[in-house]
Amino acid sequence: MKKFIYTLIITISAIGYVNADETISLIKQRYVDILLASDIQDRNSEFIRSLDLLPADNELSDRCIVELYQRKNITPQDITQILSTLQTDGSWSDINYQDKTCSGWKVKEHVERIFPMCRYYKVLVENKQNKEAKELLNTIIKTIQWWTKHNPISPNWWHNQVGIPKTFGSALLLVWEELPLKVQKEVIEIVFDQHVKFGMTGQNKVWKAGNMLIRTLLTNNDEILITARNTIASEIETGNKEGIQPDWSYHQHGSQQQLGNYGLAYLSTMCLYFALFRDTNLEFDDEQKSILTHLLEEGYGWVVWDKYLDVNCLNRQLFKNAASCKYLIIQFCARSLKKRNLKSPIGNKHFPYSDMTVHHTKEWMASVKMASNRVIGTEPINGNNQQGYYLADGATYIYIPMEMNTKISFHYGTGEKYQALPATNQIKRSHKKKLKSTDAIIPISWGEYPKRCSG
Repeated sequence: MKKFIYTLIITISAIGYVNADETISLIKQRYVDILLASDIQDRNSEFIRSLDLLPADNELSDRCIVELYQRKNITPQDITQILSTLQTDGSWSDINYQDKTCSGWKVKEHVERIFPMCRYYKVLVENKQNKEAKELLNTIIKTIQWWTKHNPISPNWWHNQVGIPKTFGSALLLVWEELPLKVQKEVIEIVFDQHVKFGMTGQNKVWKAGNMLIRTLLTNNDEILITARNTIASEIETGNKEGIQPDWSYHQHGSQQQLGNYGLAYLSTMCLYFALFRDTNLEFDDEQKSILTHLLEEGYGWVVWDKYLDVNCLNRQLFKNAASCKYLIIQFCARSLKKRNLKSPIGNKHFPYSDMTVHHTKEWMASVKMASNRVIGTEPINGNNQQGYYLADGATYIYIPMEMNTKISFHYGTGEKYQALPATNQIKRSHKKKLKSTDAIIPISWGEYPKRCSG
């Protein structure tokens, strides 16, 4: 008993006295404002136009980019398209509900479609379009009830414990007071109580604590509010095996550089909670704010150039538009922490904990990444990155403006603005002459990769 009382006193004194009802109400309203993109002051800025012009993509599996797309401006046409394949039972005819894919689990699209419907419902209410709002709310309730009735389970724990509760919770925050009590009870039980608990390490730990926070906001239960906040804040530190490294890179799944994957999710998530907890007794302390700012400036400041994130940071999240989308995410983080866009420094930066070096000038940027007996180069998970075994074997990327290299036909990423240097393209062609084409799989076991050294 004495130990319990002592722990409770330490916990409360660490963050100060909390008026639970007022704090929950304030955090909930801030969360809703962010979900509605009300925190975006100027939707006509070049930065925001880049966001709204992102092409539609139904194959998104990266959590950061899913949430980036959620901030896009929503139109009546978007809702019409979503409703065009909705069936009377609350499911969609074009979703494969039998899918068992680990990474891009198709069934999650059901929840991802509920979120924009909830956002648009708030627009209709604000515009006093009461009839349309009521009709859309009834449709939203039907889609929620389909999920709670069938309770789809992904073969990947992450969707069940992180992705689905995060997206569902965000949608529910927008319409919670309008839902019947029976629906509220069912969705809490099915989506949260069956799957959401504290635990794990690194960004997974933060995600799960964040979902516990959402449950607190929905149910006005302050019992886990402090625990959720403290669990989130406990990851704002450096020097652990996983998480922020002393050189301001980020590791997850062992000593593996994950700036564009788990690290970016970490930064984005922490910036969300920075905004939610600001000016309350739950606010991050000065040291924690300093760590996040240094990660942004001394870590991410060096791996972005113009409007792209360096490919050497993407790891297994190397896919179409990833570099440009993740650049936008970083800038959202900068606006949250610093109230301004992030600008890249000029000079050279070596990340000794991640075996990566970058060099910036005003005209170009270059980066090189290696694996070693200290650092894991990359990984394959859930069927991703099966051909990426050599991504960290001295992979070098050079970025220059397109106008400096208009005659080269080889394009990186979207091909919108950057191209490979002639030397890079020539090396690629010369290797094709020396290496015989084969359909054989990479003749080295991925399972042994962490033990392999390439430098």
